[in-house]
Order: sequence, then structure tokens, then C-alpha cells
Amino acid sequence: MHIKHLSLSNFRNYSTLELPLQPGVNLLVGRNGQGKTNLVEAIFYAATLNSHRVSGYLPLVKHQQDKAVMRILAGFEDRENLIELELNVSGANRTRINRSDTPRVRDVLGLVSAVIFSPEDLDIVKRDPSNRRAFIDDLLVQL
Repeated sequence: MHIKHLSLSNFRNYSTLELPLQPGVNLLVGRNGQGKTNLVEAIFYAATLNSHRVSGYLPLVKHQQDKAVMRILAGFEDRENLIELELNVSGANRTRINRSDTPRVRDVLGLVSAVIFSPEDLDIVKRDPSNRRAFIDDLLVQL
């Protein structure tokens, strides 16, 4: 799988973003507070419907906005999928796959794969078994 394009609207600190991505390694370079981690978070959220930084989705919607929209164009061996997630402050979230509404938000799970490691992940070995179970549960969702 290759993420070919990331589009964000009112996601965290981004009013709008159109980011083409190349096959292989893509480097995100910038000063502190510029939004590098927010890009990674958007991709991870589209893959898992979870943030690695906050519980719930409301903090992902830019301050004083009604909704955030994420679009990811992901290429597979012989096909592409456009995954669209609309996170509404009102709670009526929507997802679309290839421009068609999906019956359930969870229908997008498995279309994009992502694994993220952060300093907090050391809790897996330092803390109690419930942290390990939660981490493994998150990984199994990706299968």
C-alpha cells in the first residue's frame, strides 16, 4: 500500500492542506509546532479511527470550526481507494470510500494500514498488562 495523497480541511492546525506523497520514504521536516505530528496523526486516524494522542475525535477539529475533513488516496497493487472521513462537532460523522457513502464509519478500517510508535509506547513494557492488551488490540485491528 502507498499513500499517494493526503488532503486535510480544518484538521488540527491545518485550514487546508494538499500533500502529494511519493513511493518510498517521505520526510516531514519543519520547526516545532508546525504540524508534522498532525500529518502523521491524520494518516493514523484514517487507518484506525483512533488518535495516538487524544481520546475522542473532537480535539482533531480545528478550533471554532464545525467539522474536519481528511481524504487519503491510497494505491494498492492494481487499484486505488479514496478514503474520506468527515468529523463533525455535532457528532454526525461520515465516511466515504471512492466517493460513495458507507453505511458505517468502521467500514474504512483495513483500507489503510498504519503503525505508529511514540515515546508513550514504552508504557507497554513499563506498566501493567492492560496497556499491553490495548496495544495488541490496536495492532490486531490492522490485520
